[in-house]
Amino acid sequence: MNPPLIKPLLLVLALASQALADFTQADSAKAKAYCRGEFIGTVVYGKDPDKAKYKAKTEIAHGIISQIKSKTEMNDYSGERDGVLNESGEFWQTSNIESNLTLVGYKEMEFPKQQENGEYELRAYVCVKDVAKPYLEKQRILSENMELSKDWHKIQSHWREFMDIQIILESLGAESKYLAKAEKFYEKAKKDYKDNCNAKLHWNPEKKTAYSEIAFAKLSGSIKMENTPCAGKGISLVYKGEPVCKSNGGPWGCSYQPALRIATCNGAELRLLESTAPIKGFEQKEELALKKLQDKLKTENFWNEWEQEIKQRRPQCE
Repeated sequence: MNPPLIKPLLLVLALASQALADFTQADSAKAKAYCRGEFIGTVVYGKDPDKAKYKAKTEIAHGIISQIKSKTEMNDYSGERDGVLNESGEFWQTSNIESNLTLVGYKEMEFPKQQENGEYELRAYVCVKDVAKPYLEKQRILSENMELSKDWHKIQSHWREFMDIQIILESLGAESKYLAKAEKFYEKAKKDYKDNCNAKLHWNPEKKTAYSEIAFAKLSGSIKMENTPCAGKGISLVYKGEPVCKSNGGPWGCSYQPALRIATCNGAELRLLESTAPIKGFEQKEELALKKLQDKLKTENFWNEWEQEIKQRRPQCE
């Protein structure tokens, strides 16, 4: 699904063509034998051994950084890449590339040699596979975090970081053994997210009454929901509550405490919402007490809280 990686040999030559021109065949053979693969080398001169060593590390690091910058300029990593990377966002800023570069496995051919002009010549290199190690380890951790997470936004964030590191690895000419697995999981998580976010809210009262009609009118005003049976990956809003009325020969007293069960279509409860206290109504006749309950129900303060709770759990796409 991804474009082929840059060929390591060509990359190394691009990174250090000046240096390799100064490397002898014996030097190159020695470095390749030690690395059991490709290397990035340089030849530098300094006023003393320590300055030569610092300069060698700096030049190797700058060579890698330049190649990464060149690769990101030649490729649009903020756009779509074979239908996979359109969510990856922009690649790290230059300052982040430089600060996050880890130079591992620095080696010297031999101790710096002093030249006739007093400067010290140093031939140094790093193995590509050593430079790649910390990035591969970070990818392993990100891949595992993606598989463990149930939060799409966290998965998306891990994927972006994973692919930023992938650009570095490809610039090094190093292959990632975690890419295929991470990409497969990301694609599945993205599909699941889209399936879920396109699901619907279903209004399913336990009984259709004047009270459930009032609740539906209050909540559906700002939240799109369907008065249909729950199906698929939708969310079921199960409204319930029955008024209780009593009279001891005098006025009628009625009490009503509504509740809303937010659940998946397969029955898993996500949240149970209840009014903080029963709604009460008193009148000389039972039907008038019930009418007063309905009027009070329309003006209760808990509707705003319920609305926010539903919005937090409703399927939604970015």
